Amino acid sequence: MAIAFGAFEPLPAYESVRTIFHLFMDAKGDREMLRRYSQERDVLTLSLQTEQGQAFTTNWVHIYDYDDLGRELEVQTADPAFWEDSRASQ
Repeated sequence: MAIAFGAFEPLPAYESVRTIFHLFMDAKGDREMLRRYSQERDVLTLSLQTEQGQAFTTNWVHIYDYDDLGRELEVQTADPAFWEDSRASQ
């Protein structure tokens, strides 16, 4: 299981789904809230792609939303193209 993470800079449309990611932040281990979060997040069908539009296969995409402190993206992907691209840009 390969996990990648980094800073997340949202577009204005993020505001319409931000409450979903706050569910996770507020859950603090509450299984029902975590289940609800997973269901609502999965309906979004989030994807990972480069600025040029190259898409990568993911198992999930998650956003940690720390309000005024910023946001972080976490993605689980075993897509070899992602890891090859990541190595090339280092």
